[in-house]
Amino acid sequence: MGTTINSHGARSAGGGLGWLGIEVIERAILPEQLPDFSECFLTGSAAEVTPASEIGPYRFTPATIFETLMNAYMKEVHPAAVAAG
Repeated sequence: MGTTINSHGARSAGGGLGWLGIEVIERAILPEQLPDFSECFLTGSAAEVTPASEIGPYRFTPATIFETLMNAYMKEVHPAAVAAG
C-alpha cells in the first residue's frame, strides 16, 4: 500500500500490520508533511482508532487504509463484538 503509520495503537492491531501490507514507522510528523497525506487518523487507549477529518487547513476523508486498520484493530481488541456482528 505504500503507507506510513505513526502510532503504537496501530501496532496493537495484530502486533504489527505487515500482514495487512501496511508498514508501521514510528516518527514525528511535521505540519508541512500533511498536504501529502491521503488519510489521517489518531490512536490512543481511549480513542482507539479515530479518523481525523481536519487538521488546520488540511482535510482528510477516511478510505481504504482507515477501513483496513479499523477492521483489524476491532478484531484484535474487541473480538466478541466483531463476532456478534
